Amino acid sequence: MGCMHEEREQIAEYVHEESQDGFAHDLEAHAEEVAAIFKALSSHKRLLIVCSLLDGPRSVAHIAEYVPGISLPAVSQHLSALKAADVLSCEKRGQHVLYSLADVRVKRLIEQVRQDFCGEGER
Repeated sequence: MGCMHEEREQIAEYVHEESQDGFAHDLEAHAEEVAAIFKALSSHKRLLIVCSLLDGPRSVAHIAEYVPGISLPAVSQHLSALKAADVLSCEKRGQHVLYSLADVRVKRLIEQVRQDFCGEGER
């Protein structure tokens, strides 16, 4: 029982120290934003869409080529959800709307996922 009590005290002290230097406060302040991004990325089709945009902006039709078995209306619905979560931005060029990653942090995250899961990364 004594060890458990000491461990709890150490954890409480660590959390307090982390709070003192701002880390815990920053994490708490951004937790909802991060959760919204992960929620938006929780669909495998949305992950494929975001991966297709790592190399630059693309139109809906071009994005659909990267997602097997998906219709253009379904791509548009996924793009809307990703845009609502501030993962994507769009720009009208002529008759086309081009979608791109809106947040460099999301781009780095997806690049790391691609490296670890789609490349020769360690398991």
